Amino acid sequence: MINRWDSPPDDFVEQVQESLLHLYNINLLRQSVLVKDLVPDEPGVEKAKQYRLIVQALIESLKPPGDSSMYSKQARVYNILQLHYIEGQTHSEVIDQLAIGDSQYYREHRRALEAIGALMWERIQERSQEGQTDDTVQDISIESEVHRVQQASELETVDLHSLLTEAIHVVRPLVDGRHILIQLESADCIQNSYINQSIARQLIVVLIDQLTANITQQGNLNLSCIAGVPDYIIQFSSNDYRIEQRDLVEALTNNETIRQLSENLHVQLKFSDDPSAPLNLTMVIPTQQQKILIIDDNPDLIRLIGHFLSGYSYQCIKAVNGEKGIELAQEAHPALIILDVMMPGIDGWQVLHTLKSHPVTKDIPVLVCSVLDISQIALSLGANGYLKKPPDPRDLVKFLNT
Repeated sequence: MINRWDSPPDDFVEQVQESLLHLYNINLLRQSVLVKDLVPDEPGVEKAKQYRLIVQALIESLKPPGDSSMYSKQARVYNILQLHYIEGQTHSEVIDQLAIGDSQYYREHRRALEAIGALMWERIQERSQEGQTDDTVQDISIESEVHRVQQASELETVDLHSLLTEAIHVVRPLVDGRHILIQLESADCIQNSYINQSIARQLIVVLIDQLTANITQQGNLNLSCIAGVPDYIIQFSSNDYRIEQRDLVEALTNNETIRQLSENLHVQLKFSDDPSAPLNLTMVIPTQQQKILIIDDNPDLIRLIGHFLSGYSYQCIKAVNGEKGIELAQEAHPALIILDVMMPGIDGWQVLHTLKSHPVTKDIPVLVCSVLDISQIALSLGANGYLKKPPDPRDLVKFLNT
């Protein structure tokens, strides 16, 4: 039994912040474990809407009683949450409106996240106690297992050819027993994007099982793949004209396992428009791009790095000064930060110190990129790498792959 006053997990405040940043993005909220814990009984879209109402109510509960001034210390937690997450103001706008300094704001911002996090955690624990039953097996479902695997594993670089080869190896005894010939036609599957390979493999295994069950003996199932941006394409085809494609479409559409796995990967399954044609199923998997934050006051350098990485599955976001860079790092959680040193206002060293001191950003790799020959200084202050500006694209890609 879960104790109502159990402490939240170490990363709970970060989960809270992530959900608040996407408060108006229904698709992302639907995938959030935190949202599922707070609103377990509602379907997808309604779950996200209900979570938004809960957040607004919890923030309102933090509003000081009476006519406290916006500038009062007692009202800061409420105002930061209300202005930044509900009204959508930037950190800078909130700082100006509350008339406080940057350092003070970030301290108060963390305190605000901890305050609403504590309320959310208490609500989760209360709901958990209310919903407990002696038969915990009832809580195990396809959806819960998929999300457990999703949380336990990380996005990995994908080689679709290897992924398909592994899936075929798993189902080979079953397919051979059905006297079906299964072939992988193409090895044209580059690897420079990220998906959850474990869930993708299970989906391919289940699809092969369902498809070969509908192919007559001595028939064939051919698989081919193309990988790239923005989508991966996996093609399942057969020359068996005797397949009732309408029935197969209905069977796959109503298969709960396929539906859950597909939704998790945001996969689309598309059949041929001609129901009398041989089997032709296209599996479209959107790639998940990693974010790279470039903090540099030189727009030419930002464009240059963007050009270097245009053929890779990275989304470049930019900040033209240190203050904006710190803000974006905390909000976007990039996979890497490329940081200049000589910038007006807050310079690169101050940015690096702030990033490595803050719990939200301390583990994000930072690559210092400067015209100055300062590699030893950069590394001693916590940077994960150094490149001389302008960087050699081969060195940049090599660092990204380490």
